[in-house]
Amino acid sequence: MTDYTDLIHLDQYIRQAGSIAVGGHEHPDGDCAGSTTGLVRYINNMCPQTQIDLYLEKIPDAYAFLGDGIEIRDHIDEERAPYDLFICLDCGVIERLGFAQPVFNKALKTICIDHHISNPGFADINRICPHASSTSEMLAEEMDAQYVDTDVARSLFLGIVHDTGVFQYPCTSPGTHRIVADLLKYDFNAPELITKTFYEKTMQQQKIAAQAMLNARLAAGGAVITSMITAAEMQQYDVLPEHLDGIVAQMRDTKGVECALFMYERGKDEWKVSLRSRSYVDVRQIAQAFGGGGHRKAAGVTFNTDKPEDAMSQVVSLISEQIDRQEKSFA
Repeated sequence: MTDYTDLIHLDQYIRQAGSIAVGGHEHPDGDCAGSTTGLVRYINNMCPQTQIDLYLEKIPDAYAFLGDGIEIRDHIDEERAPYDLFICLDCGVIERLGFAQPVFNKALKTICIDHHISNPGFADINRICPHASSTSEMLAEEMDAQYVDTDVARSLFLGIVHDTGVFQYPCTSPGTHRIVADLLKYDFNAPELITKTFYEKTMQQQKIAAQAMLNARLAAGGAVITSMITAAEMQQYDVLPEHLDGIVAQMRDTKGVECALFMYERGKDEWKVSLRSRSYVDVRQIAQAFGGGGHRKAAGVTFNTDKPEDAMSQVVSLISEQIDRQEKSFA
């Protein structure tokens, strides 16, 4: 496998480009939103005359403020392409760029910075570090401190916070904490940022989370917990898919559970499955078996089916196989 872990010295490519596009994955999460907005602000600080455009789907309401003052393009403007450089962030496969993929394909030079182990290195220049906590952490390593300001630091901090589960996930390293320490030197309220974007929920979100737990069932002798939320239930509680963040992690915290599976209806016969494991189950491997991906302890996949119960059973079956192998290895 090609080693893509070394620094790429991003600044040299930024300085050489007269026009730059930045993009992230579909349905942006905290790391995607944090890394993309942080990079756009950084480029503006370093090269204020450079044309810079951000291509991204709607940022979830909880941290939509990251995009304040940035014109975020949610559609392709043919008159602005091709760009000299397209920088793709937090995107494990090119297809996850969604609507922005044609812009990436037409760019004269492309760069990908990402931390998904499944990333094949699809850009001209790649930096892929599966052991990094987040793409935001990787970007911080590439940045020249003289062009980092409070807004850049706040974006990167939020990205790291969300992809580490507030520094609880195993991907959090001593290096992660050193980078966070540098970011905290800037003037933003870190505790408030964590509370409002990671922990704080609306009453509707609290209710749908409670409904998810009421729907939950145990499998594999109590080692697996599953739950399903339908579109009708989401409508009942007046919530959107973005409001379901955190439910699968809450499920995983159930005593005795090794792995959590949460699925919800995102469209007609379209079901999004989120997977989380506590220690030894490799959920990325399971998601990949169905065309999805992610990380060892956090992954996801989408099923197009009118029989979601069958899809859930298939996923649980593969989880159970891993659990059985683990138990036999200790027998």
